[in-house]
Order: sequence, then C-alpha cells, then structure tokens
Amino acid sequence: MEPTAVTHPSATRSAGIDGRRDPWEVVEQLRGVAPHTHRAILQVAQRTGYAYGTVSALRWLGARVPADVQREDLTLSHHFVIARLPVEQQRRRLAEAAAEGLSGAALRRRIEAEGGR
Repeated sequence: MEPTAVTHPSATRSAGIDGRRDPWEVVEQLRGVAPHTHRAILQVAQRTGYAYGTVSALRWLGARVPADVQREDLTLSHHFVIARLPVEQQRRRLAEAAAEGLSGAALRRRIEAEGGR
C-alpha cells in the first residue's frame, strides 16, 4: 500500500500505515543516502514493510525537501508537489497550502497555473 495523506507527525507515529513505520521516519532514515543505493533502499523496505518503489520515492523526497521545510500539518502529497522548487519557494507554497486549506492536488494546480513557481 502506497503512503497517502499521512500527516507528519501522525497519530500513528510509531506504527505508521497498517502497522508500518510512519513514512516520515523512513524519509529521515534515508536522508543522505546516494540516489541509486539499491541495497540501502531494499534494506529499509524490508524493515518497514513498504514496497521498494515507495521507499525509493521517500528517499527522493528527503533529498529534495529539507527537514526544516517539512510541515506537520500537511500531507506527503503536498511535499511531493513542491519538492522540485527552490527551498524558499517550498516554504512559501507549503505555508500557502496550510493557510488556505489546499489539498495536494489543488496546490499542484495552483503552481502549474502560475508557471511552476
């Protein structure tokens, strides 16, 4: 099961989705892991119960969104939407989403409508 709409930290911080670890814990475990480190991703996938592709996506997210930018009140989807933006734009866009109650999809549409900035 792919992680969706999980807040950070969630009420299931230690158990995570379906008894698995919280996806944000996986992001933290993988910070600094080289992009194509198959063995590390595989080991984390085995330990957490997440699919390899999910762990790989979480590693990608952790490499692009600094820990101090992450927002507790927003989902992973919001963070994936802003991951390719420069850090200051990440902060601004996540703040907008939180203040206006935007879903991840609504945030994506807004960014696309404004030329990706």
